[in-house]
Amino acid sequence: MKDYDGAIESFHAAIDRKPDLPDIWVALVDVYFVANRVQAGIDSARRLQSQRAERAVGFAIEGELYARQQKWTESAAAFRLAMARQPTPFLVQRLHATLWTSGKTDEADAVALQWIKGHPTDVSVRAYLAEQFMGRKDYRAAARGVELLRQAVDLAPSDADKRMRLARALLNAGNDKAGRKELEILAKVEGAPAIRAEAEKLLKEQ
Repeated sequence: MKDYDGAIESFHAAIDRKPDLPDIWVALVDVYFVANRVQAGIDSARRLQSQRAERAVGFAIEGELYARQQKWTESAAAFRLAMARQPTPFLVQRLHATLWTSGKTDEADAVALQWIKGHPTDVSVRAYLAEQFMGRKDYRAAARGVELLRQAVDLAPSDADKRMRLARALLNAGNDKAGRKELEILAKVEGAPAIRAEAEKLLKEQ
């Protein structure tokens, strides 16, 4: 029998120490959801909203719990309240995902693109939105996704994982020359042996 009470208490204690870590928020939501205590989770989130009214934590947890129930309107409203207090890349991505899943694609993209416009050095939202665009069955969206991923790589040139994603995207788009250039960089990368090996393999296949 799993100790859900102990896990919930432990994660709440972790939030007391570090209230701004999304990994802890999501882990706590996981426990409430698996334990079938969603309403108790929402109640605890609202207590956190009262106790830490200036912070995102309570609103973000409520948004996650509603998202697990596919209550997209309520989830988006909670994430917006979280964003109003502590706007972060994590919350932008969660709000985007909630809006997009509920069918509000244009509104979702506007949220992420507005963030990118206001945060020219942000990498994570660019990379996230790039993947979203490239996953759609739309040539223009896919091209825009590759462009965003290029921007993310330019901002974080040592991130081998993102560069590999860019290389694959370029190859899939038929831009073999640009894709090969990225692979040649990855074939010399240090500290990422799996990616280096994959780059070498793809280069041999070109």
